[in-house]
Amino acid sequence: MLRLLDKIKKRYILFSLIIIGISTPGHSQSNVRLNNFWDNLYSINPAYINNKYLGSIDMATRRQWIGFPGAPTTYLVTGTLVLDKLNTQFGVKAYTDVIGYTHTSSASLSYAYAVNLTEDWRLHLGVAASFQSLWYDMDKIKVDILSDPTLYEKLVRSNHYNADLGAEIASRSLRIGISGQNIFSIFRNNNQDIANSDFIYATYRNFSEDSQIDLGGGIYGIKNMKLYQMGLNGTAYFKSANMEDLFQIGVFYRTPNEMGAIAGLNINKSLYLSYSYDFNVSGISRSSSGSHELMLIMHLNKRDECHTCY
Repeated sequence: MLRLLDKIKKRYILFSLIIIGISTPGHSQSNVRLNNFWDNLYSINPAYINNKYLGSIDMATRRQWIGFPGAPTTYLVTGTLVLDKLNTQFGVKAYTDVIGYTHTSSASLSYAYAVNLTEDWRLHLGVAASFQSLWYDMDKIKVDILSDPTLYEKLVRSNHYNADLGAEIASRSLRIGISGQNIFSIFRNNNQDIANSDFIYATYRNFSEDSQIDLGGGIYGIKNMKLYQMGLNGTAYFKSANMEDLFQIGVFYRTPNEMGAIAGLNINKSLYLSYSYDFNVSGISRSSSGSHELMLIMHLNKRDECHTCY
């Protein structure tokens, strides 16, 4: 009897996911982002330029809501290269996002330009063009309770071109940015499309010469379709005599019901590794043990002098 109930429960969850997927406009996905995006703001804004290094490579993965059927799994890779004399940055970003039977992938190229406003402030402007694909794993939805012959006709692969725009003002301690992802999706309004998302954020960190600990924090807002979300975080940065940032520990809260912690370690002057754990205190908590995230960043060619380093 228990096996029968468990089987029915799994089929009900899968059936619900399918119905939501084919009936909700622009569902294909909730916004793809990481808890650790503060360490790589380029992942949400093509205008972000890490003025401290001339290049970086970032690899990250996120397993969301462990134990919850069909929960998202995300893989992300980014790379940036700064041409310092031209105040220019080129970037690439690729991700794959899996939610239940739905697979979303995107690959993009970006261009950013930095304008010196004063000795300590810069304006960054960025644009990205992307190729995106949405497809479905048909093996996961072959269950006998689905008898609608039009179901599989709607679950077809689709490919689209899209674009991101962003702007940011930056000093050594403060960054304020705004970006729009998947701009073309606003006009297509296609159920087979990846939804538009808009970001606004501000992040601050103090730099002290006398203390071994610096403090920082950030706040952001996101609009994804008709969903609005806010979040904030606080971070302590620990220094050593040989390394200006040895490791960091932070906590965050994201509306409406998610909170967690992030820990990061500079393995050496080029490699940075971070881990994040978050827990949703809503009804999802009854079926999930939380979400896990790993990120590895390799920095290339540290600048000798920079007025707006972050």
